[in-house]
Amino acid sequence: MARLDAAGLTLAVPLPDGAEAVAPPDVDMAVAPGFSLVHAAAWRGPDVELKAVCVAGDAWFWAPGLEAPLLDAASALVRKTLGLGTITPGAIRRGPPFEQNYSSHLLKGRHWVGFRGDQMVVCSLGCEGDEVPCEALRDAAAMTSEPAPEPGVVLSAMTTAAAHPQASALTMSLAAVAVAAAILWRRPRPEVS
Repeated sequence: MARLDAAGLTLAVPLPDGAEAVAPPDVDMAVAPGFSLVHAAAWRGPDVELKAVCVAGDAWFWAPGLEAPLLDAASALVRKTLGLGTITPGAIRRGPPFEQNYSSHLLKGRHWVGFRGDQMVVCSLGCEGDEVPCEALRDAAAMTSEPAPEPGVVLSAMTTAAAHPQASALTMSLAAVAVAAAILWRRPRPEVS
């Protein structure tokens, strides 16, 4: 079992018997703006090759429901790093850490989104080779995580507005009418002589 430190979180990667460390993949961080590479590793065994990538960024923009776009970004990073055409994502398992299996014609893998303090960590593990051992290794891998941070006031207001657009529009309209009425009531009036 290999244990990767990812900004204070641990990604536990099971290794097949006889696996050896090989050069990690080159990671193009242009597809993950706002994140920095914290770990990349690779191992080759008799029937499989494993590649792991972890990136970290500030969790200030985190809000429940944002796991799907983050996992989509992780898929884009894997596609770019490994030169794959398409990746088929699986269902998202709620966390933290949030998890999502993915597959392509060459690869079986899993993404994780975890948290440590004000940091958000996104890791991905991909396995190339025989399908049965790759699925077993993927399913045995795990990542630690602290609870997700509470979203800030502005982000909470934005997600609430997006979830309830009609109520938000009505509230904003009433607020605009109230402000206009207050301005008109408080404005200086010309003196009548």
